[in-house]
Amino acid sequence: MKTSGLRPNPNQIGRRVPSHDPNDILRYWHFVEKYDFNAAERHNDVGDDFVSTHVVDRAPWPMNDSHGNHYEHTVQFGLIPTKSAYRNVLRLRKDDGETALNVDDRFTFLGAFGVDDDGVPLLGTLELSEFPQVLANALSDHITDKNEYSTRAAAWFEEVMRDNGPDAAFELADKLSKECLRYLHLDEQLVVKAPRFVVLSRMIEQRQLPAKELEAIEVSKGHTPKRRNSRSSVMANPFVKPLESLVADLAAGRPCGVADILLSDRVQPRVDCMNTGQILSTLAPAKYPAGRWPSDYSLSVMQQVSVNKAFDVLGDSGLFSINGPPGTGKTTLIKDVIAEIIVQRAKILANGVEFTIADDDYFGLPEALHDFSVVVASSNNAALENITLKLPERSELGDSFQAIRHLEAIAQHLMGNSKTQVWGTISAALGNSEKMKKFKTAMSKAEKEIRKLETTDYEKARAEFKNALHELDEILKKQEQFERISSDWQKGSPRSLQEQVSNAFRWRRWTKPQSPSFQFSNADVDLSVLREELGDAYSAADFNQAHEHDRHERLPGTSKSLERARAILFVKALALHESFIAANRAPFLKNLNHFLALLDNKGGPRTVEFAKDLWATFSLLVPVVSTTFHSFERLFGTLPRGSIPWLIIDEAGQATTPRAIVALSRAKRALIVGDPQQLDPVVTLNQQVDKAVAATFNVADSFLVTNSSLQSLADARNPFGTELNGRWVGSPLLVHRRCVDPMFSISNKLSYEGKMFLGRDKEQKERTLNNPDSESARLLIHDSAWIDVPRALSEPITDNSRRAETDIVADIVNACIVFNSRARDLALPKLFVIAPFRHIKISVKKRLRDAIAELYPNFEGADIDHWCSKSIGTVHSFQGQEAETVVLVLGGKKESGMNWVQERPNLLNVAVTRAQRRLYVVGDWDEWMSLAGKVEECMALDWKISVERAREVFDARRIYQRQTS
Repeated sequence: MKTSGLRPNPNQIGRRVPSHDPNDILRYWHFVEKYDFNAAERHNDVGDDFVSTHVVDRAPWPMNDSHGNHYEHTVQFGLIPTKSAYRNVLRLRKDDGETALNVDDRFTFLGAFGVDDDGVPLLGTLELSEFPQVLANALSDHITDKNEYSTRAAAWFEEVMRDNGPDAAFELADKLSKECLRYLHLDEQLVVKAPRFVVLSRMIEQRQLPAKELEAIEVSKGHTPKRRNSRSSVMANPFVKPLESLVADLAAGRPCGVADILLSDRVQPRVDCMNTGQILSTLAPAKYPAGRWPSDYSLSVMQQVSVNKAFDVLGDSGLFSINGPPGTGKTTLIKDVIAEIIVQRAKILANGVEFTIADDDYFGLPEALHDFSVVVASSNNAALENITLKLPERSELGDSFQAIRHLEAIAQHLMGNSKTQVWGTISAALGNSEKMKKFKTAMSKAEKEIRKLETTDYEKARAEFKNALHELDEILKKQEQFERISSDWQKGSPRSLQEQVSNAFRWRRWTKPQSPSFQFSNADVDLSVLREELGDAYSAADFNQAHEHDRHERLPGTSKSLERARAILFVKALALHESFIAANRAPFLKNLNHFLALLDNKGGPRTVEFAKDLWATFSLLVPVVSTTFHSFERLFGTLPRGSIPWLIIDEAGQATTPRAIVALSRAKRALIVGDPQQLDPVVTLNQQVDKAVAATFNVADSFLVTNSSLQSLADARNPFGTELNGRWVGSPLLVHRRCVDPMFSISNKLSYEGKMFLGRDKEQKERTLNNPDSESARLLIHDSAWIDVPRALSEPITDNSRRAETDIVADIVNACIVFNSRARDLALPKLFVIAPFRHIKISVKKRLRDAIAELYPNFEGADIDHWCSKSIGTVHSFQGQEAETVVLVLGGKKESGMNWVQERPNLLNVAVTRAQRRLYVVGDWDEWMSLAGKVEECMALDWKISVERAREVFDARRIYQRQTS
């Protein structure tokens, strides 16, 4: 049996006290990824664009319908029960069936291929699952050659296709199952006889397809075009080989970047970041970064504490974690971090640097300029888009900074076909093949723009940056002076003097009372002058005397002048970067071309040798790039470990550590941002199997893939944090500015122990929006409400979906269309309809699509479909997004369809906090309140209305009559 690198030390088997050996932890994570597998959908499972069928003897095709729609199908063959698959995985860890397994009755599969409308297999669509291959290699002495295996399978495919009979798909599935098992030396009993295969059927609408696709579909039965099906889900796991390489490097004692810190068992003394003394020392004027994002508003107290502390901890290297509940400004904070990194590089450019000639074609940069590239990574694509696609938008700048222009034309190219107004080149989205294609197209246009750059006076740009830096230093001196005088003033206040007198008398040190007036006269004048010069200066002394709410919103240690000077320095830093690129156009463009070759893996050894210089060169133009973990190693695999200057991981609460650890190993510094109280990582591994495997590697439960996230592990390594819900969290953000009540209060009580504060500006804005006399008024139909739809009134559509609930949702959407209309300007509403289960989402989507099409025949079908796909979904669909109004459709059958709230409130927390101003919960009040616990505690508010009352409130005819009367 081939198990090299997989077996534990025999002496470790059965040990009850887990060790904290980084090698064991990493080997365990590698094992879990290596033997991960895909599960086929259940029978009659329905998704947005597919339905699954478990086939015994009757196929689901042909499926052509009266609307002229066509279907494509994916056949998943060689079905292996997941329980059998897990048993074989455990055999590799010397588990002889002792572990009890409570596993879903599902299947993994040997591979998949596509068929057309008539069930004829399509050439070029065969894909083979990786799991059976790695399992076979480990269970026997037979080593599978992947290329030979693929070639053989293709030959078996073509052999069956020569017959091309009406049952070709059945014959092909049986043939491939038999031959694949034989080639892999796996027991034929591993694959079940019934069902024979699983089919995923996906509708293709003709009007949405290009002509070539239509031509490919409209084929005779004998013609089989090559067309790859997109739902096979058997792609090779991209994390296995990078993890294998990292295991080897760690075992050899080679430095592994931030991964070394995350895996370390060294524990530093913890510091409560909520302690007033800690907050004030972290917010001393000298601790503020020199640069900040050009916004009209300052960060909140804990946002600024997190930024200041991050730069303190991550000076040369390190790891720092930040916890950000919904709406507390994680992205806003990240913008300030990026601004300071750019300013730090500008300080080096201002001292005068230039490219060095390595040879005729490659140019080096001083080592000091290698330290500023920023990579934003996540497992969540939406989170990445929320940063890299938002940063260049002009709306991200404060009103007083709208004049900023920085390489606008290049920024517009990077944004693709977007009509969004941009202000400058700051970030780019990399990653999958589609994003890379768009990026390369943009870069080809960027080269022309760079050639057109005016060769501005580089020396002038350096001088202007230095002047801005000097101005900042002068303001900082005044700020520090203000702090000292303010502190002295407080110490000399009547109350303070009285305390000093009392203490002195108590110790018999008092000799002669003195008038306190002299203590403040001069200080009072100085304070007034400085406060006026600085503009709204707020000192540590002010902070100490403030109400608790103000302590979280008003920043001590800064002022309007200081904030503006920091923002202006960032603007001057950008101008200096542009000037540097223009002054060094020739070497810059040479390196930029080599950089693009590096991304295409076309540069050769010399390009790889200069990888750090090339990334540093590109970063002068585009400081921030983003990618998912899935694409990370393909982009950055040429860089040494510990060489990416800044890695920011967003939504780290959703990331599994095995899929992030390789990225961390490439990083010099890592800022981990997320919230374990929102969505958990998506993990398909059975928890019992996970625990059994981890035990054989002697790994503690805190590192279990099914029991942790990257955020939770990073928090454990961050000594700067606080206790929340019984666990230690890294530096938390606590001022919420997205939702008004009741959403804010529900979330705060549900997940954050009431420690969040609602921003006062949010409250004021809502009052203005609700005031009909205000020019900024934006009235809504009704207050937030729980619409009580008793089960007795609800005919079930599916196990978890009820007809009366989907009907009331249709009423709400129709009412919003009418309410928001102006004259004849009808538009689909900007709201979200969220469901906890996919079946509920599908039912709601069908009901709304039909209702809108019937009521508003002028709406294009494609527009309705697009609105439905963007506005209706499960909770996971809307992570990181927000809307003015949210409808939460609970559905659910008794017990099994309602347990999701009790087990972990994370899903409910995310759903509720998508709503900025109004939340309409649709469900059976008595049933959900009977759950008690968190639901009753947080949601039993005075907001229940009957379904009859809801129909009156959301009666579109009445609304129309009121608007037109």
